[in-house]
Amino acid sequence: MNRIKNWKKQFAVIYTGQAFSILGSAAVQFAVIWWLTIQTESAITLTIASLVAFLPNMLIGPFAGVWIDRYNRRTVMILADGLVAVSSIILGAAFLLVETPPIWFIYIVLFLRGLGNTFHGPAMQAAIPMFVPADMLTKAGGWGNMIQSISNMMGPVLGAALMSFLPISSIMIVDILGAAFAIVCLLFVIIPDITQTNEKMSVLSDMKQGFIAMKANKPLMAVFSPMLLMTILYMPLGSLFPLLA
Repeated sequence: MNRIKNWKKQFAVIYTGQAFSILGSAAVQFAVIWWLTIQTESAITLTIASLVAFLPNMLIGPFAGVWIDRYNRRTVMILADGLVAVSSIILGAAFLLVETPPIWFIYIVLFLRGLGNTFHGPAMQAAIPMFVPADMLTKAGGWGNMIQSISNMMGPVLGAALMSFLPISSIMIVDILGAAFAIVCLLFVIIPDITQTNEKMSVLSDMKQGFIAMKANKPLMAVFSPMLLMTILYMPLGSLFPLLA
């Protein structure tokens, strides 16, 4: 598999675009949740909204990595960013036209956004080994995680600031512009495809091999298990934070 010689430039272009995409997506996600809080003041509504947004990751997430390995990472990220942008366009138009869209409609849009994010994150992580030298993978992975974490943390701050002086319909533009910028950045880079073997394996067979390899790696399981538990315990509580603000 050929690595890109000027990989640092590739990395900077990709993650600059993705940082804006993640920032805009996190800001809009917070703004929508906050809007639901103001409109309904219902813990049940917020819980359902969070569940709907997380549902694609729960149902499709285990298969997403295997599917991503069968396609070009850049194409997957472009499609994922595009789906998130289209979802924001639809929701923004709904807020603009009817001002208060029905809750079920917002649930559908949150599901579509969650579907895009389900493929977006794994594709970003899987893209790094395609062009980064083996001896720099750890450092590049650390940079990537730091950029994603900062963008995710700053998103709610930006969302709260925008909610103070902009209508919710206008805030959707932030996500659209962020996704569009990320797509443009991806058009200027090359992410090599993974070398395919002649052996054709089913999605379930690929998943089984992955679980076996992970289970055999005890240090990895020691890190993964508590992280999974924390996620399961934190998700329901996190969805209620806007009610406590």
